[in-house]
Amino acid sequence: MSHHRDCPVDYDEPTADALRRWRRTEAKLRSIPAYVVFTDATLLALAEARPSDERALRNVNGIGAAKVERYGEAVLRICADPGLVDEEGTLAGTDAV
Repeated sequence: MSHHRDCPVDYDEPTADALRRWRRTEAKLRSIPAYVVFTDATLLALAEARPSDERALRNVNGIGAAKVERYGEAVLRICADPGLVDEEGTLAGTDAV
């Protein structure tokens, strides 16, 4: 996903990039399409809101109880520090299966 270089963005680009890399890896590990983890629109909403707790996470469009249960801890860590996701999409401090 990209934007026109002269148009401002409303989301934090490093966070969006880290979430995309993580989503790709998460989807691969679960053998599901990436959009099943989160849609592109939800990733951008996360990168814009950068929730810091579960309550804020649940307020992001596209995230319900199941997504919070399954991915909440990882997403909150990424929103707090996008640098935790390496170029392969692995979140530091997690065990890749």
